[in-house]
Order: sequence, then structure tokens, then C-alpha cells
Amino acid sequence: HTPHDGQVDPGSLIEALGRSALARGLVRWREQVTALAARPAGGWRLQGANGSQQDCEAVLLCNGLGGPALLQRSGLDLNPALQLEPVLGQAAELRLRSPAPLEHAWMWRGVNLIPRAPGHLWIGATLEPGEQASGSAFEQLLGLGGAAPPWLQGAELMRRWQGLRPRPIGRPAPVLEQVATGLWLALGHYRNGTLLAPATALWLAEALERG
Repeated sequence: HTPHDGQVDPGSLIEALGRSALARGLVRWREQVTALAARPAGGWRLQGANGSQQDCEAVLLCNGLGGPALLQRSGLDLNPALQLEPVLGQAAELRLRSPAPLEHAWMWRGVNLIPRAPGHLWIGATLEPGEQASGSAFEQLLGLGGAAPPWLQGAELMRRWQGLRPRPIGRPAPVLEQVATGLWLALGHYRNGTLLAPATALWLAEALERG
């Protein structure tokens, strides 16, 4: 517990960043990229799934678990090879039947307890290797492994969600590196994507300025 620690809603943050980027001139290319190749004159060419192409000066790969496969299809082998494994996480929003004695976010044995609207609490997340969610793991989460305090017991489940977090194999998270001229990786943040987003953006901005 850190009294001065803050919190953000990741979904709302991403939406706000998207609106800000569009207002600043961002152009979206709504196409799945299946391969990329260096252009003889410099820069990169992106190959879309429907056959379209997009040329650009620089490329940042931040597609999580899809990064290694895209690099391999493009003939860009890293040394050591980039490997990411999925770790599924389940989380939930609860409505408490009695007030929780929490004013700030707490972590208990790896589980985050985050007060939200009055009487509501976010709890998460599970750590499940692979891509399949476990019902028993979710129940263990809600009950804090049998150690749930009285104010948490009997809480009403309002919402639940899950996601896959890419964890690097054989190297620390995240993977921030330049693969080739004009090609950077920013992926494998594991459980700290939102937390490390500002530092990642600063790293990339400085890298782009250096060229």
C-alpha cells in the first residue's frame, strides 16, 4: 500500500489517448499487417492481409504476442530469438455489501484491491499460464484463497473480464530494442503495460529523434 499512489482506468485512458492522437493528425490504417520489408531507398513497407501496402519511414512493433510471428514471417530473426508466452489474467468489479476499510489501492499476495465508485471494488488479477481461463482460479481470486475478510464475503459480481499478457521468455520485461534502422520493438510489458507506457513513449520518442 502506497498512500500517495494513483490509479487510472486503462480503458478510458486508451480511449483518451486515441482521441488526442487523432486530434494531432494521427491517420489510422485499419488493416492487419502480415509482413514488413525494408525498402531499398530507406524506410519500411507494410503488407496488409487484403493485399494493400503502406510505406513508412519508421515502424514500431507493439503488437504483443503477435510480435515474434510477424518478425519471423518477415525474415527478421533476432539473436537471441524473441519468445513471448501468454499469461491469462481474470479480474472483476464487485459491489460490496458492507463498506471496505480501503481508501487507496492495496496489493495482497499479488492480488490488487482497488476501490472504485462508492461501495465498488476492482479485484485482480489471476496469473494463469496459457490462454484458457480457469473457473476455479477466478473463485480463488474472489475469495482471496479462503482469506477474504467479512466485508468482501458475499460481494455481488458486477462485471468480469480477462486478457492475455505477453511475458518474455529468457529476458526481462519489457522488450525495448531497435531491430534494424527505423524498426523498433516495444512489447512484452507483461503486467505493467499501463504503468510503463509513459516511459516507453519517452524511450521511443528519443530513439526516433536519434534515428
